[in-house]
Amino acid sequence: GDAVAGAPVLKGGIESPALWMRFDEGLSAHKNFTRESVKGSTCGIGGVDSYWRKGVSGTCLSFDGYTNRVTVPARELPDIRGDFTIEAWIAPQEYSWAWSGIVDHDQDKRAGYRLAMDHLGRIALEACLEGRWSGLTTSKAVDLLKWTFVTATYRKTKGFAIYLDGVLTASGSATGAVQDVPDLDLFIGMAHAKSYPWACEREITKSFRSNMVFSGLIDEVRIFNRALNESDIRSD
Repeated sequence: GDAVAGAPVLKGGIESPALWMRFDEGLSAHKNFTRESVKGSTCGIGGVDSYWRKGVSGTCLSFDGYTNRVTVPARELPDIRGDFTIEAWIAPQEYSWAWSGIVDHDQDKRAGYRLAMDHLGRIALEACLEGRWSGLTTSKAVDLLKWTFVTATYRKTKGFAIYLDGVLTASGSATGAVQDVPDLDLFIGMAHAKSYPWACEREITKSFRSNMVFSGLIDEVRIFNRALNESDIRSD
């Protein structure tokens, strides 16, 4: 496709992410792939087409709510066993039918982790901690059609925390090592788990499950193999 007029590409930020998806390929003529910035690996963009838009830095990807996802190959992923942080800029166009993946590495709630948004616009960070699926959900919804900077952290001796635009919005206690999935690809914009719409009216609808896809813009996705502190998050 043709190049997109993006925002100025921002420099700096917290150093040494373990994974960084900048989504700036839209600044030049592009194909249906993007590159992870730490290792330089190629990541496919699934769906009807790749939709590039102006981002918070450079360009971003628009997800259609039905088919789009970015796939980061399992071999390129950091091995998350203890503390970690997930960051993403999101601007939802509409809230999901059910829990849709923003950053999803969830293997049937038996291993892995995910950052997700539900039908009410609430954000959740969840992970498998020594065999039990645990997590935290905000009571506050993110705004539609507006950029929100989401930062979600886990400390294995303290628990989960979610920050929206640098402000602590939710926190919950939990302990234990993360049980990661070494052979599962990571999805951006789509959930691994299949589910039915939360507000379905007929029982038969529950028989038709699909992967819930984020609807809107996602930019600057980063994963750290450490829990960022509040001063880092506010200055990022």
